[in-house]
Amino acid sequence: MNNRIIYDSAITGHHSEYISHLVDYLLKSESKEIFYFIVSEEFKIQFFNIVDKTKGNPSIVWEFIPKKQCDFFQGLPLYKRSFKELAIVDSYAKKFNVQKVLLLYFNIFQLALIFKRYSFEISGILFLQFYRMQKNTFSEKLKYYRKYLITKLYSRNSKIKTVFVLNDDKTTAFLNKKFNTNKFKMLPDPIPQYDQEAGFNLYEYYKIPQHKKVLLHPGAIDHRKGTFEIIEAIDLLQENETVEYAILIVGRAKPDVEKLILEKLAALKNTNFTIVFDNSFVSNERLKSLFMQSFAILMPYKNPEASSGILGHAASSNKKVIVPKSGLIGDIVTKYNLGIVMDTPRAYEIGNAIKKLAEFDNNQKMNNVFVAERTVSMFSSRLI
Repeated sequence: MNNRIIYDSAITGHHSEYISHLVDYLLKSESKEIFYFIVSEEFKIQFFNIVDKTKGNPSIVWEFIPKKQCDFFQGLPLYKRSFKELAIVDSYAKKFNVQKVLLLYFNIFQLALIFKRYSFEISGILFLQFYRMQKNTFSEKLKYYRKYLITKLYSRNSKIKTVFVLNDDKTTAFLNKKFNTNKFKMLPDPIPQYDQEAGFNLYEYYKIPQHKKVLLHPGAIDHRKGTFEIIEAIDLLQENETVEYAILIVGRAKPDVEKLILEKLAALKNTNFTIVFDNSFVSNERLKSLFMQSFAILMPYKNPEASSGILGHAASSNKKVIVPKSGLIGDIVTKYNLGIVMDTPRAYEIGNAIKKLAEFDNNQKMNNVFVAERTVSMFSSRLI
């Protein structure tokens, strides 16, 4: 019997979401295999509902990594963490006598897998790859070719069966051809369907004037998301545009990022513009309500190689987006006509894109096509 380990020591964002998708998929399946979910003990505290619904199901077994151990290796430099955490995976593989391991966060294991060969077969999700990285400066070129070399070397590991790349056919084709392999496969980034929070009204909750169209900037907030540039763009808008729109920033930000955001908000010359910053985590139901009640979604992201669950939520809610045209997200938005693409994620480009929003006609049909190609079921079945 091909029993398997599904391993992820992180619990934030897509980590817990992906585990939830796989659990739901397995609960509906009639698999005779046993799936050992190896996760942080914090997972069973924060997501007890996911764990509880598997009770009585012999195909799903939970093993919880002590928090102290997770804190230890997550505090290590990446090169040390790679070997330490892979050794932990090996210990669980021996404990449960499994021949297959699915790493939901393959990135941290890349370096160790250049050198290590274990008895089990490995698959994993690669979130950031080098193909779409920028090479404008010396440091960018150095980072690009370092990741190129690491990818080339671990792709020779015979124990690695599949490396999944989210939403990116172009990258998987390049990697397979460049490294003479067929290990890299596209994985549709799943778009879960959530209900709206009953009785929630964005305008009342955030005290935004009813006549304003809300431009939503959701998710974990940091400098890579273009949040600072969004704020700077406000002073570049004309008075008639500041009357028409409001910006709502919702998501967790680390203390240093929060400090910078508040400083930039205080420095705005255009004090008549409505902008709200809610530094908090919101439930899936409230997030769905925010999408449905907003006019458009601001995504001036700076990582051209990354996929984004926010784009899926926007398409599912039939909301237009503003994104840079370079990179994976820009390719997807252009292909499916999901919104407005900018040359760069700079303040003046964001301001210009906001001015074009009223003219952009959102295409419901293309949104539906994009969403239909990325169901939770398709995602789970390809991984399992």
